[in-house]
Amino acid sequence: MTNLHSQDHHQHADHKQLLNKLAWVIEKGASVKEFTLIFAHCNYTEWRDHLIQDLVEVCSVEIFQIGLTPEVTQLYRTIYTLIQSQLAQQPPQGIMVYGFEVVTDLEQLLKLANRVREEFRKQFHVPVLFWVDDRVYSQFLRSARDLESWGTGSILDFQLSTPDVMKFIQQVIDLGFTQVLAAGAAGGLTHGQNLSNQQLADLRRARQDLQHRQVRLPPDLEASVEFILGREIPNDPNQSQQHYQRSLDLWEDILGAYPSPNPEHLIRSGCVLFHMGLLYRTYANQDRNQDQQHYLRARDYFVRSHYCFEQAKRPDLVAKFINPLGESLQRLE
Repeated sequence: MTNLHSQDHHQHADHKQLLNKLAWVIEKGASVKEFTLIFAHCNYTEWRDHLIQDLVEVCSVEIFQIGLTPEVTQLYRTIYTLIQSQLAQQPPQGIMVYGFEVVTDLEQLLKLANRVREEFRKQFHVPVLFWVDDRVYSQFLRSARDLESWGTGSILDFQLSTPDVMKFIQQVIDLGFTQVLAAGAAGGLTHGQNLSNQQLADLRRARQDLQHRQVRLPPDLEASVEFILGREIPNDPNQSQQHYQRSLDLWEDILGAYPSPNPEHLIRSGCVLFHMGLLYRTYANQDRNQDQQHYLRARDYFVRSHYCFEQAKRPDLVAKFINPLGESLQRLE
């Protein structure tokens, strides 16, 4: 544990130093009143938003912030129009653009920006900061290479430490399970309203980051991630089933390793079993020729789910998730 805490401490120190460097580059660019293009790299939107807040506090230059939306098609025109409409005749001291990752047609956006790159130099005599993640920066290199080449020096890379990546994954899955338990049977197969598409994208990226670092998630965390990712794809029950089955296999090993299972593990395993039952109920509605077989499978998963809740001494959850079992039994009469 000492090494992890030491790594975490140095990581935060590096972030502070890098943030101060970013502020200095912006301040220097603002003082000469010339166009300066800066790239800052961060793979996680939540962490990026935190860095943006810190940057605004440490930087003496007032930065005009622009968050892109999915429907944006022209980068230069969007920046220029927002500056004109919100700042009128007073030019900004600095410009910061984020949200590239949500743009629907990022390739086209960057290709157009590359074609009109001279307009950036003509109109924006200030430092311009672009926040990018792995995918966005790769797209810059493919579709806006000329514009990207104007960047000052090397890209400023804000990476999360391994403990922070683990912490982020834990927070996302805790939020996901909280929503599942709060909704009960009424939640159905749709993913949690508390999880945004970007949080789910960040979760996948966090898992990939750990894989690249050759760091394995603890089995209970891996089982939980599989469940949350399975809920993300309600329109593809077969793919969801694959995630749920991997989750159940892990939970079976975890619960079988202890004579007195952790109640939290029982509850989470119960949630996965319940959603597997919902999938087979969906299969029954889609395939009338084998609906009885599917309802039998659904019933079995619902029964196992409720047994987990009972073992965890949570009769409130048994009551919350009971209705689909009753409906399945009625269909089998």
